[in-house]
Amino acid sequence: TNIGKYAAKITLSNQTISRKFEITKAKPVITLQDADYIYNGQSVSYTGSVSLANNEVYGGTINYSYRKADTQDDFTNGLPMNAGVYEVKAAVDAEGNYSDSFATAKIKIEPKPITVTAEKKSKTYGDSTPEFTYTVDGLVEDEHLQDINFSVDNENAGSHSIVISQKAGANPNYAITFVNGTLNVAQRQLDVEWSNTTLTYNRQAQTPT
Repeated sequence: TNIGKYAAKITLSNQTISRKFEITKAKPVITLQDADYIYNGQSVSYTGSVSLANNEVYGGTINYSYRKADTQDDFTNGLPMNAGVYEVKAAVDAEGNYSDSFATAKIKIEPKPITVTAEKKSKTYGDSTPEFTYTVDGLVEDEHLQDINFSVDNENAGSHSIVISQKAGANPNYAITFVNGTLNVAQRQLDVEWSNTTLTYNRQAQTPT
């Protein structure tokens, strides 16, 4: 029986009982579950389900909206993409025998694990420091890292670690494992020329210059 106001009459032997009653709208049950994803450069799409009384099939539209978790920001239709924790709200409008209803859940987008390796470099002592570069394993296609830094403890002859890191807070969509590189500094050859190779005997020890 559909929603509305009704009158019922019950006759028992020689007595008739009349009663009025009302059937109000039922509340749909929206089922949402918390979900975990790994950042992949694409927006996250979320789907829930709606249960109705007597196993009826819901034929309406579930409206989804999102906001950053633990905030009082308004829900919007923008799908989450970047790493972080979000709150998803699924809502249905009142229709027929059913009232409006909503439910919420949490979506967590984890940073994508990648490896960043400083490339090996070499130079001769006294020469300019070469440009440091790196390779990346696991980066989302067409994306680039920001604020990658290099440092070397000294540039004397020998082998030295090229320490690679990033600026604090940079690249929040990635969980980066950094692998240091090596800077090999070769000794510089010195050419010595004698400017005075002819000496005149003076009964003392002499040194050419």
